[in-house]
Amino acid sequence: MNNIKEIHTIQDNRVVHFDVKEYCSNVNYLLARIKELQNGVQVHERKIGEFITTLWPIDDSTVQLLDGSVLTYTDHKDFYEYMYNLEKSKKFPELFTLEDDWQTENENSNGCGKFVIDTKNLTVRVPNYTFSFLDGSSTGGDSAKLYMYIVVRVPDGTPYVIKQDENHRLWSNGFCECYRNVIVNNNSKVDLPVQYLDNYSINITPSKNLEIQTELDSFTVTTELENLQISYLTQGFVDISKIEFSNASNLAPIPNLIDFENSINRKLEENVDLVNSTVQNTNTRLDEIANGLDRIEEIKTELEEELNAIKNDVYNIKLIKFKSDRQNGYRVYSDGYCEQWGYVAACVNDLKVTLQIPYRDNYFNVSATSAYRDTQNRRWGSCGVDSSSSIWLMTSAGASEASSTSIIWHTWGYVDVSQIDTSTVEG
Repeated sequence: MNNIKEIHTIQDNRVVHFDVKEYCSNVNYLLARIKELQNGVQVHERKIGEFITTLWPIDDSTVQLLDGSVLTYTDHKDFYEYMYNLEKSKKFPELFTLEDDWQTENENSNGCGKFVIDTKNLTVRVPNYTFSFLDGSSTGGDSAKLYMYIVVRVPDGTPYVIKQDENHRLWSNGFCECYRNVIVNNNSKVDLPVQYLDNYSINITPSKNLEIQTELDSFTVTTELENLQISYLTQGFVDISKIEFSNASNLAPIPNLIDFENSINRKLEENVDLVNSTVQNTNTRLDEIANGLDRIEEIKTELEEELNAIKNDVYNIKLIKFKSDRQNGYRVYSDGYCEQWGYVAACVNDLKVTLQIPYRDNYFNVSATSAYRDTQNRRWGSCGVDSSSSIWLMTSAGASEASSTSIIWHTWGYVDVSQIDTSTVEG
């Protein structure tokens, strides 16, 4: 497509090339998200401050169109605090400007890509990014409008991710996924990182010639093969009250805020009760009461500082590298999470595919789907991890049938961010 324009993204301060066809019909990306809707679970992974780009308008109170509107603290408290802290950190001074300068640039350039924080009136003015995406004048067609939004709140009652690591991901309603690559032999027992409440689904690749016996916290593999490497994905519900949260950095924003706000309230109630009891018992302990009140303020300050640190950790996770040529591509995020995908037009038996970005180790996930349907000759495909930088694909098609046997593959796991060149974003 020759009419693709360059768009300056506010969040990453980089120029990204958008391809309409790839953006709207990326089958690989959709396939990777289908599993999040299994068992009737709807997942909300948006975070306040995240940008959304689409070719059609969104009717959703959790997002705000970047049309230059002014948002008040009363209606958008969390968003105002997020933007205020972002400006105060002085990490991204290029994102902010004064009101007079915003109006001048908006008038002269038919838009302004910066925010304005008004601490006197407690408001945030969002950028004005309303423009045509594709210019169809040269072909006699219509221009297509690109809509850009920013997330300003997280909806109440929507399940969201509260814990995630290399082995499992847990939602606020108790839905949990476990995933890992392991090497098994006959009667190998694989322990899960969680214990499910009842029956759960399990998907294993490769699955041919395998028998699986499941327990709530593990499963056993029966196979005639030795040292077989498999990838598994389990999905079901767990008791959240029994989950240990040992690292605050892997929590989602909302439970962090709730937990720490409740903790502040509990500390205040405990110390207020202590003060009242002391006053009633004796007036000679006034000095101790005063010290107790000072300690309340110290605890409140410490918890607020820890709360702000958690907010910064969670909200700073962002896309740092992206590449796509419609059929092949990858996305890398600042916490090291990476997904890669590709398309093989003619797949021969035992084909090795080299990944564009190597993972940290051999423990990452891989899946493959046949893109060819033949009602006369049923063909199956399989896949697996070859090394940290490659995977293998296998199909039942013979050499003469390879030209008509196409495969869509997808991998996801963690990479070493220090080895990633983030100076450019390709697309």
